[in-house]
Amino acid sequence: MRYHCLKEFANIPFHVVEEAKRATYEMGRYPNVLKAGSSFNHSSIMKSLRKQFGDNVGGIYIKNNPWSFYDWHIDMNRQCSINWLLKTNSNALTLHREKTEPERLNSIIYNIFPVEYVLYKPTIMDTTVEHCVINSSDEERIIFSVSLDVPFNDVKGFLSVV
Repeated sequence: MRYHCLKEFANIPFHVVEEAKRATYEMGRYPNVLKAGSSFNHSSIMKSLRKQFGDNVGGIYIKNNPWSFYDWHIDMNRQCSINWLLKTNSNALTLHREKTEPERLNSIIYNIFPVEYVLYKPTIMDTTVEHCVINSSDEERIIFSVSLDVPFNDVKGFLSVV
């Protein structure tokens, strides 16, 4: 799997969850998502990630509106993300997909894997694999997403020993 939920980590602080719910979201250009800044960028885990992987490590809140679909894509300018699910519902999910026959460029048959998230816990995700977000509910979904231009296995290895 090209994602890994870190269930053993402590929950993200409650004040961060409340900040995300009250934040003012704006449409971003790259990527084209509803996003807002976060004070969690000053936390000890974020400082550790910057020390290990460089000063370009940073995070934002991302909101998926009710009844929305963030289409299949591979992220630009990052190889990996660490996402904390802050607000969700039973009809929201993130999917990874891989072609069943990668050598066939025009193949439309994929294996699809739901990404496991646990509310308030971090999930590392390989963003070089095609993924999408579906929110088929009348409730919004919010995550705190950290961008790292570092391979998935490097981040997973680092966080497994922190």
